[in-house]
Amino acid sequence: MKITVTTQLNATENAEKIKTALEKVFPKISFKISKTSISGSSDDVVNLGYIKEKVMEKRIKNTARYLILQYKTDAGARIMLNKQTLLLGKINFVEEEYPLGNVVVDIETDNVDGLADYIVGLIN
Repeated sequence: MKITVTTQLNATENAEKIKTALEKVFPKISFKISKTSISGSSDDVVNLGYIKEKVMEKRIKNTARYLILQYKTDAGARIMLNKQTLLLGKINFVEEEYPLGNVVVDIETDNVDGLADYIVGLIN
């Protein structure tokens, strides 16, 4: 499994603040800041633990599972998170592009159903 996290960086945003928020949600990813984006990747499933924890806490298992399966890609799945709520330490799945951009999480896996089961707590 490979997890790649990317978000666009707008001129009005504090890159370090966004990077710090991303590192809280994805603790084993080393993020790099460029002029237009922040990105990083990892092979460690532990990076999905915070999302899993928040899905359980917010009781949004059905929504999370639906969105993961809805946005399957040829390589796995794509999850989009609202960047502004992520800065507050919260997880908010989105289906559309927001003006300040989203956090895009691409997960390469040949078992998207297993990924969805993991995120919603059906398997550890």
